Amino acid sequence: MLNTNHLDQPQYKKVEKLFKEAIRLLKEQFGARRESTLQLMKNYAYYLYSKSKKEDAARKLWQEIFSIGGGNTAATWFEAINSERQFGDVANTRRMLYMAVNSVTDRPYDVFGALVQFEREEGSLEELDKALEKVNSQAKRIRARPAPAQPPMNSHNNIPSDHQHPTGPTPPGGKKAGKGEGKQRPNRDPVQPIVDRVQPQPTPKPQHAESRKRQAEEALDSMDDGAAGPSQPPKQPRPAFQYSTGLEKNKLFVRNVDFACSEQELRVCGMEGCSGVCDCD
Repeated sequence: MLNTNHLDQPQYKKVEKLFKEAIRLLKEQFGARRESTLQLMKNYAYYLYSKSKKEDAARKLWQEIFSIGGGNTAATWFEAINSERQFGDVANTRRMLYMAVNSVTDRPYDVFGALVQFEREEGSLEELDKALEKVNSQAKRIRARPAPAQPPMNSHNNIPSDHQHPTGPTPPGGKKAGKGEGKQRPNRDPVQPIVDRVQPQPTPKPQHAESRKRQAEEALDSMDDGAAGPSQPPKQPRPAFQYSTGLEKNKLFVRNVDFACSEQELRVCGMEGCSGVCDCD
């Protein structure tokens, strides 16, 4: 019979009251999205799970945390899932994992792997197939998303155009022109190099028609070889999900196996309920 006497002990109710009051004050003073407020709410949820044994209240508090902020981060979901799996039940753990698969954006493949591993340990073959279908569908949707656009590059120095100074380069001497100083005075002296030992580039001589034709043909040949045009970094393929649906159907996860168990003993144990064992890890 389940002992519920601890639920009525005064010290638990007193601590719960202190948690609620502290969270209320933090929300009023700093806002609900403040990291300190969210962390205190997480601590209160863990206390409800581990000490007060009020799983429904803890789940409701986690739902509030997800709605306030952090619902798209894997770390926040893993905190809730670990508490549910330790103090709650399998059904709610599975429900949280599926919600995390739909919500997490920073580390989705970590959540995919956690769901598959959970069904290996706790679920049936049908539930494992369902989880694999779900994560592979999500992975396909992620790979289909367009890559983020790169900032336009300046053709002269390969610097993003938004990094250039909006009013032009700084004049020699490190001072910018102020009001009334932007007008240029006519300079009738010959053009002199700005930096010592740097001479003006000579004017290119006109080329003959045959020379220009030969250069054009060489440029076309180089374009055919893929050497012409600005160099672009190679596109990195989006990561594919590491679990194949066809392979997972034939895998069996066995817990509580002694480390001293040999591969041959595992094969003998597996052949009792299966037609054959191909590989043992």
